Amino acid sequence: ELDAVFVTELQRQNRFEIVPLTRAECDRRFHVPEFSSTGALPHDFLAILQRDYGADAVMFIDITVFKPYRPLALGVRGKLATVGDDVRLLWTFDNVFSATDERVANAARRHFLKSDRQGVPADFTQGVLQSPTRFAAYVASEMFGTLPPVYSPPKPAPAKEKGR
Repeated sequence: ELDAVFVTELQRQNRFEIVPLTRAECDRRFHVPEFSSTGALPHDFLAILQRDYGADAVMFIDITVFKPYRPLALGVRGKLATVGDDVRLLWTFDNVFSATDERVANAARRHFLKSDRQGVPADFTQGVLQSPTRFAAYVASEMFGTLPPVYSPPKPAPAKEKGR
């Protein structure tokens, strides 16, 4: 269930096109259901992603801590790396979010109000601290909010008018 939550939150960032490699597809192609951001990859893994999916980069997301009952806790590690000739890390993230931390609980409630429940007159924000899926949406939003800015090439200087 958390796979879909993280894909949805990454899509909300509107940073790049996302083509998820499902567990079934990963199992079919590489004979394992998933890869860890810290584990060894098959020799031709990145080349296959580039060739078959037209990928410029690959993102790995690992769940490092998962406590689905109150108080909720979710640890995530992420890595974004280029594929192709110049393979390098562009971004890394590693953090644990726990509802026992008041700052995390309040931020999760604010996220819930902002994204899921605009205009609802009752306060249902406690639900985010009881639902692993809603809490994961907050965590994913915080995680992807740390992605580096999108590179924009510099704009050319305006041409000077002739005759003045």
